[in-house]
Amino acid sequence: MSIAPPERLTLADGRCLAYAQHGAADGWPLVVLHGLPGSRLQVPRDPAQEAASGVRLITLDRPGLGRSDHLPGRRFADFPGDLAQLLDHLGVGEFALMGISGGGPYAIACAIAMPERVRRLHLASPMGPLDAPDARRNMCLPIRTVFFTGRYTPPLLGAAIPPIHWYLRRINRPSDLFTRLFLPPADRHIFAGPTFQEALLPDLRESAAVSGRGILQEVRNLVSPWDIDPGAVRVPTTLWHGDADTVVPITIARHLAGLIPHCRATWYPAAGHFMIFRMLPAVLTLLQPE
Repeated sequence: MSIAPPERLTLADGRCLAYAQHGAADGWPLVVLHGLPGSRLQVPRDPAQEAASGVRLITLDRPGLGRSDHLPGRRFADFPGDLAQLLDHLGVGEFALMGISGGGPYAIACAIAMPERVRRLHLASPMGPLDAPDARRNMCLPIRTVFFTGRYTPPLLGAAIPPIHWYLRRINRPSDLFTRLFLPPADRHIFAGPTFQEALLPDLRESAAVSGRGILQEVRNLVSPWDIDPGAVRVPTTLWHGDADTVVPITIARHLAGLIPHCRATWYPAAGHFMIFRMLPAVLTLLQPE
């Protein structure tokens, strides 16, 4: 499957930021921040639905992921500056913002840093602080192992990144063992269908296009004490999460929703971590600010 080359912006510090735009060129801007691993390709595309929704969809690769240059030592609070430069370059003022899974903390950081521009914040299956009560309860073993290693034995995690990078660049299908043992039926259904082949599979490959350093940095950010305070969010926020999620257990999402003032959370029975990839094309019109 051929992948369209990204658009590129040279940031003030000389780094390259890769991004893509879809939908209505003059529509309401919606910025979607991908999960981990991930890239600008992570959002399932439905051109007809995008055109009907009137949304201008903007996606980008975070530093060290996809085709964006790595930024050593970056934290959540460093990312809003990159996004602000991109939006200025594109002539975007106000916009809606969505963070998926591991992109959630970066979306929260942007909402805190740019309250005058972020009209509404949407969080889909978002990662929250891992110091939440019972944070790892019902978390599947592979994810729990990655987070434990990143927190307590960082050199071991660093040593594991090269083989992970190699695997992501060559993946052809989801691991049968992983899907069968660690994901709920709802997620297994998504992995077995066209959404995986058409969106998630190219995205996983592209996430590791340059190196695995961005993945390592993102894991470190998630397992370390956060450098942002979700309680500082001052924009309308919605949160969607499945109660069968074994990647980011619902206990983490409930804790995060409680930290964000006036967060409107919806809990989906029997839904897993990847539900947004089935829902998103059909709900683009709901993501515009009220």
